[in-house]
Amino acid sequence: ELAIKNDGRTLEYVPEEFKTKELCELAIKNDGRTLEYVPEELKTKELCELAVKNSSYALKYISEELKIYEFYLKAVKTYKHALSCVPEELKTKELCELAVNYYGYALKWVPEEFKTEELCLIAFEKDSHALEFVPDKFKTKELCELAIKQNGCALQFVPELLKTKELCLIAVEQNDWTLHCVPEKIKTKELCELSVENNGHALEFVPEEFKTKELCELAVKQNGCALQFVPNELITNELCELAVINVYALEYIPEEYKTEEYYLTAVEKYNSTLDNIPNEFVLE
Repeated sequence: ELAIKNDGRTLEYVPEEFKTKELCELAIKNDGRTLEYVPEELKTKELCELAVKNSSYALKYISEELKIYEFYLKAVKTYKHALSCVPEELKTKELCELAVNYYGYALKWVPEEFKTEELCLIAFEKDSHALEFVPDKFKTKELCELAIKQNGCALQFVPELLKTKELCLIAVEQNDWTLHCVPEKIKTKELCELSVENNGHALEFVPEEFKTKELCELAVKQNGCALQFVPNELITNELCELAVINVYALEYIPEEYKTEEYYLTAVEKYNSTLDNIPNEFVLE
């Protein structure tokens, strides 16, 4: 009982014969998700409602007799992830609309046949991340641009036909991680520079023809680990010294540059720890 008070989910380890109505209620009050470990015969309407009130996750484990439309109808108006727990056969247009009106991202769990343009717009207005679950036929240039201005990574959910040079520029300016979502034919030297300047790791998605000495140096200065994406012919001792500012970049240094002098510089200049230095270079 003491363990249950501290952590309701310890009910999982209580032998079935010791799971009383009182103990289960105590566990549920502590953590609604504990309903998963309550015996079916003890799952009363009151206990299930209490569990769901504490955690919408508990909807997955309500008693079979409560898995009715009316119960879920109430749940989707109160709990964000409730629709994810509703059996497919009980999902109706009305239920889905109520869920999305309460929580835009709930569009994720709406069956395709209930996704209307109007519902998708409501979902998007409440949460721009819902663009991921909007059917392509409802994605307009304006909708995608609005989503990308809020979150550049939304570019990955934009139909290829709508990925223009202008839209990709907005995406990269908003989030420098989005270069990997930009079609190769749209990647320009300027766009790659913009991305790499703020995120050296983006060098991974830069076409080989744009990987110049200057761009690689820019990337490595920003993030030493970008060295792993630098073409071999552009790796120099100077570039490796820039990279080692980031201690995690040590593993990407080519063997020919790993000299005792190099590691000494890494420790003295850039505070690299001895844990990253091979034993043969560590002096007593």
